[in-house]
Amino acid sequence: MKLKTLTVMLVSILTLSHCNKSVNSRKPVDTEEIKIDEQKNADARFVLEKSVEADFIAYARITVSPWQDKIILYGLSADDNKKQMLVAQTYDKTLRFIGGKTFFFGQGPGDVGNFNMISIGKDRIFISENSNDRVSIYSNDWTYQTSLRHRVEVDAFEIFDNGKIFIGPLIIGEKNNRFAYSFLLGFIPGFKTKHLFTTDPFFLHADSGNSPKLLIGGDDEYSSFYNNNEAFILICDKYRILKFIGSGEKLRDIVVKVPVIKTDHSRRDEYLKELGFSKERNPFEVNDTVNPAITMIPLMKGFVVLRRHEFASACGDGIEADYFSYQLEYLGKTKVPCSSKLLRYITGRTHECAKYDNGFLYLIDEKEESITIEKWKVME
Repeated sequence: MKLKTLTVMLVSILTLSHCNKSVNSRKPVDTEEIKIDEQKNADARFVLEKSVEADFIAYARITVSPWQDKIILYGLSADDNKKQMLVAQTYDKTLRFIGGKTFFFGQGPGDVGNFNMISIGKDRIFISENSNDRVSIYSNDWTYQTSLRHRVEVDAFEIFDNGKIFIGPLIIGEKNNRFAYSFLLGFIPGFKTKHLFTTDPFFLHADSGNSPKLLIGGDDEYSSFYNNNEAFILICDKYRILKFIGSGEKLRDIVVKVPVIKTDHSRRDEYLKELGFSKERNPFEVNDTVNPAITMIPLMKGFVVLRRHEFASACGDGIEADYFSYQLEYLGKTKVPCSSKLLRYITGRTHECAKYDNGFLYLIDEKEESITIEKWKVME
């Protein structure tokens, strides 16, 4: 991941202020600590169906429509003549390329913000633009229709339920270089929000000097999704999973007890190189402990939580994952197809690199300035 992209993303969220939405009164739900059987195998496996190489774009993400025969790969242009433009490449679900679209950064109709999220509805395409505080709506052929402005002070967000729901992490500035996430459940078109919960304070930098080092793999990693009128949030460093009903009420809150893994700081340079940070000018530092959870991926019968056992690791025969039902019952171990994108630390954006739809997992992998889209049959 390029430094410029990382900087844009971090600056965009660090400049946000606390939203003044009141917390609704709810019946308290206690946090449960659970242990899992590390030897239990889940009835879930993945079989590769097809892969295609796509034109390289920086900070690539993917979105898949549950309603249309459409996949969109998008990110920042790597073309020297189109630097800092948003590029969207459209494919059908056989991974056949259909066409592309380029967007200028700006505030006019059809422009995009500094950081953007693309989501697909039944017959429309949505782009959430952070710096413009709006959601722009396009037809299936990318004809601009309209923009909905909002005052929800969160970064660009994924949109669920055919353009009706979003989950937004609001970052709250604290004293002494400490921050926290306040997660909001939002509703479109009115953009009313409900507060879900706020994390414990964490550090974004390794120190508080004049030139603080950006902390890689810290407490700011998270994952979220919305499924069947329920919202799920994973806090990666705590291995904490929270489940909420569509009205915002917390239904369950679990912490999976796993051993604490200390980071081997003697391998710092190796880790940074493997994660793509070694050639950047800004200083970085790695976190003291390894986040046990990487991200969540929703499937048909449940969802998988990808696991991490060392600070960085190359792709092998798959990524270890814990399989849970949507009631947060542990079902056992499986292996998810490996992608270097899934192993990156990108402040809660990892789940944007893999999407499930109707029995298939679509994911993107990045190797030496090339992007591959893969389609895997999910056997559950």
